[in-house]
Amino acid sequence: MHQNLKKVKTIKVMTALLVLLGFLYSTTAGSGVPSQLCYAGTGPAAGIAAEAVDFINTKYLNGEAVDGYTAYVLDLAGEDLSAEKWTRDGQTVKYRIENLAGLLGNHNSLITYITSTQNADGSFGPYANEYGTKVPLQALATIKSDTAGTATYDQVLNSIALAVSYFKSGYQSGAIPYAACGWGFDYRCVEALAAAGEDLSAGSWAGENGSLRDIVIASAAAAAAAPQPAGAVDLAKELSVLRAVYPDSAEIKILADKIIAQIYRPAAGQLCFGNSIYDDVLVLTALGKAGRLGDISQDEALNYLNTFKVPHQNSWGMPAGAAWRGVSTEEPASPEEPDLTAQVLAALSYFDGANDRNSEVYLTIQEGLAYLSDIQDQDTAAITAQWDSTFATAETLLALHSLGKTYGEYAGDQSTWVKQSRTKIIAQCLLAMSRCKDSASQAERLAALLIDRQKSDGPGRGSFENSVYSDMWAYLALGEAGRINGLNTAATKDYIISKQGLDGSWGETFGSDYYADFLSTTQAIRALTYLPEASGPQVEEAIEKGLSYLKGLQQPDGGVYSSWDDPAIDNSELIVTLYRLDQDPAAQEWENTDGLTPVDYLLAGTKNADGSFGTAGNIYGAAAALAACIILDAPGSSSGGGQNPPEQEQYKVRIAVVGTNNELLYAPGQVTVSSDGQWGTTALGALHATGLDYEADPGSGFVKNIEGMANSGMNGWMFKVNGSVAAVSGKDKKVSAGDQIIWWYSNDINSSGPDWASLANGTGTGATQTGTTGTANQAGQPNQTQGLPISQDVLAALERQERKSFDDITQATGAWAVDPVELLAGAGVLEGVGAGRFEPDRAITRAEFTKILARSFLLPAVDSKTAFTDVAGTEWYAGCITAAAVAGLIKGYEDRTFRPNSYITREELAVILARAMGLLDTPGQDKLKFIDADQISPWAKASLTAIVAKGLAGGYPDGSFRPHGAVTRAECAAMVYRALGQPNLPGEQ
Repeated sequence: MHQNLKKVKTIKVMTALLVLLGFLYSTTAGSGVPSQLCYAGTGPAAGIAAEAVDFINTKYLNGEAVDGYTAYVLDLAGEDLSAEKWTRDGQTVKYRIENLAGLLGNHNSLITYITSTQNADGSFGPYANEYGTKVPLQALATIKSDTAGTATYDQVLNSIALAVSYFKSGYQSGAIPYAACGWGFDYRCVEALAAAGEDLSAGSWAGENGSLRDIVIASAAAAAAAPQPAGAVDLAKELSVLRAVYPDSAEIKILADKIIAQIYRPAAGQLCFGNSIYDDVLVLTALGKAGRLGDISQDEALNYLNTFKVPHQNSWGMPAGAAWRGVSTEEPASPEEPDLTAQVLAALSYFDGANDRNSEVYLTIQEGLAYLSDIQDQDTAAITAQWDSTFATAETLLALHSLGKTYGEYAGDQSTWVKQSRTKIIAQCLLAMSRCKDSASQAERLAALLIDRQKSDGPGRGSFENSVYSDMWAYLALGEAGRINGLNTAATKDYIISKQGLDGSWGETFGSDYYADFLSTTQAIRALTYLPEASGPQVEEAIEKGLSYLKGLQQPDGGVYSSWDDPAIDNSELIVTLYRLDQDPAAQEWENTDGLTPVDYLLAGTKNADGSFGTAGNIYGAAAALAACIILDAPGSSSGGGQNPPEQEQYKVRIAVVGTNNELLYAPGQVTVSSDGQWGTTALGALHATGLDYEADPGSGFVKNIEGMANSGMNGWMFKVNGSVAAVSGKDKKVSAGDQIIWWYSNDINSSGPDWASLANGTGTGATQTGTTGTANQAGQPNQTQGLPISQDVLAALERQERKSFDDITQATGAWAVDPVELLAGAGVLEGVGAGRFEPDRAITRAEFTKILARSFLLPAVDSKTAFTDVAGTEWYAGCITAAAVAGLIKGYEDRTFRPNSYITREELAVILARAMGLLDTPGQDKLKFIDADQISPWAKASLTAIVAKGLAGGYPDGSFRPHGAVTRAECAAMVYRALGQPNLPGEQ
């Protein structure tokens, strides 16, 4: 292996190898539908690569995003990303990536997003018309004076000048005549021009029919003098524009009086104007600017607005403010509207209680701001909207200014509205841009962004974010772009090696716990090869240790992947890494005991029946598989063919199948399995040969149902071969002639299943299903009525009110969770994740929750040996999981896994807490009244009912419980805090 590693400096960059590929492609002109792919590769990976491209294309045309990395891989595959085939809504993948790349930076604000989305002709946004330009111009003009002396001042001035020129050109040519209530050059366009400081009475704004200012005043005067007044909305438009060009006009009062006279009350306690919330917000804003809101009932106006307000939830499913939409809450659901929400906030800024922290108006404003902040893009600072994000961003900027926010609050260095683009996103765009000759300047800018971001000292010196999850992407992108030497490469080497664990993996440490990460490991190995120091012994040793770690993760199917990751991504990343090292992933060194290699798994186990790839079945999985397939079909590849298919095998095995009540569904007998039959010569192939009705996942091969007996929660179908319970799925367990195979429905992860001899002689049928309930016994299992004792040390610490605070959970950011988190952390039950952070909104893993259980309750002392196939005794959580399993609190899944790094669901947590507290026999429980109660798994209903009855958990504002949703770290803290006997907390936890 050392000889291979010493070749690193002479290995060609993977891109150089791939450009030798003669890929062909074609599209169906004008149809927007991909034609049959003409993939030039001729090896066995060619077909899979073509299907991966087809899958990604279909997903993109159906509305999903293609990121920079995927665009990079597609370009390697010979795809023209500027072609019709890759066009959706008039925009190609290439345009979208280039546009995103241009928006990335270190200090992105609402202002920079607006100015960056201005078109060459001075218009704004995707539609490049006067409607989409008026609000951005108005926003920039309104905050212009705030930017004086800042880095954005000149940018704002130039953008305003371009937008004014756009309107001026259209007005002079007659293409956009003024109409206050029109759809083109309307009242708000003129408001924007007036805010920009334009003299609308002279110069380009003066013509044969008078100046634009004269025309605006005359139109407003006519509306004020009309004996039959126009509707309140049209009058409000005239009022707004008149105030902008002639604030001393006597007609302002007349127009306002006529508007107020048209108040309409759709219901008791509500008032409005016009026929929609859009109309009402426009009118309220006009009256607010004119200082006339004191003449209406502001409480009734707020009540009407709030009939269109809906609670908003963030990506974790947690409450995050409220949004407004065009239909009332009583009507069918419709999308939240960020531009409308910002307009509502601007209108409310004129209400009397806007600055009173105790008023309903103020609280409503805070709800809207929380929503807008939540949907703000963390890479570009845009307020994301379905149709025009520039428009929504401009409305938000106007609202913030109207609410009295200063430049420092909405665009300063410490502002929460200012974003620094993520290193990973910059790196992925750099990968894509480095493949485009006409994007060289953009690629250079992105590379410079990354290079300037490298830490020169302190923690993480040599990195960008001191995180393997993002830093490795940057090293790879700079390496592929030929810019790695722009970094301090010695510091880079030291940093990368410092992140390597004792087991050879790369990962991150949170608190005192280290978490290995497969993807980071493969990326770190490749990153090291780009450095000038790559041939040094320290780098060679690190790479060799990393490869040894990866080899240790090889599975029976030949694939190399972590059991809790997406196997398609992991295995594909390994293949790419080995080629970077000039190693053959189909060589004998990478064969498992059955002679299978990562290439065999790529070709046979990566693609799913529905055309997707891996367990996630998303675009990223397909892109990873495509990258590996491209390499395998590269000229000179020695492993492109994988193993030659074996000759057909056929032999007899013995099998029995035992059902839920120990009944024999298939008496011990003999069946024939064949290598060319469904599932081949495997344990699942034997089940298929029995003729029983069953359902198995086409990708993983895990059996879900046999003869109508379906898996339920942690109970379900298991199998063993020759007395040994298998650690893989049925499709991956090879069998030989004469093997004894038993499939049985297990009610306990610790059950070893039925005995073949007793089944064969008729003296027994089912397995001994060990229970997990009843009184406490020598095994340490809890009494259902009494539950487990709580740690006295924890109770004492809680009583002393010992606290440990975190920077990211405060009264302002999550008041409902402050006490549970700080008090449990002070009691030693919870831990942070380093640097004073708790990450309250991150979903908690099953392993993390088990550790919390172990610290909260008195569990039996055990060694770290577990019955779960994916919990090694050396892992930090092994002892906790074993103790919780022995105590009867937790079980695994039907495949004998515990899945420690998977997120725990709300219903799973309820079941475990109910066991720990002895609540399963709690009498007099009411029926659950959640709107999604029918989605609660049968095995969880009793526990969930008990937990809700005890007040340990509740539902969401919409009446749902979301039993299958992930539990956040803050939610978990609140539920455990209550379980330990503390007072109930407000809100939904």
